[in-house]
Amino acid sequence: MNTERITLTMKEQKMNDILVKLIAGEIKTSDASRLTGLSERQIYRKKKAYKDLGVQSIPHKSRNKPTGKGYSNEPKDKIINLTRCAS
Repeated sequence: MNTERITLTMKEQKMNDILVKLIAGEIKTSDASRLTGLSERQIYRKKKAYKDLGVQSIPHKSRNKPTGKGYSNEPKDKIINLTRCAS
């Protein structure tokens, strides 16, 4: 089992609680859909992912990763070095 620490936002904690109740049979898929604002199809997908991966399936996969926007650090470092040398 992965020992990585996962921090959930309040919205993600609510999703976790709803998925736990859904899997336990305490609520129906339509109820989970209404509570989360997602379609039933999305709830089925979230439920399957939760069964496969557990709590790790809840946060978005691109969290804490750099965006594709902007430049890498290499060109920035070159520009900074050039401006320092020119001064």
